[in-house]
Amino acid sequence: MDPVYQVAVGDLLFAWDPYAEPIVADFGGTIRFVDILDEQTVREELDESTGAASWW
Repeated sequence: MDPVYQVAVGDLLFAWDPYAEPIVADFGGTIRFVDILDEQTVREELDESTGAASWW
């Protein structure tokens, strides 16, 4: 961005995705996933802006 760029009222400065933050648990433990089928119950998506992969 140009150092003398003028920002107008209402311009979007940044966007934040609250769902991109890691989940922090309050308690330790173990989880077990069952019935996870690739492309049926879960799929991998690539964030083009960051290059990060996530599973949905």
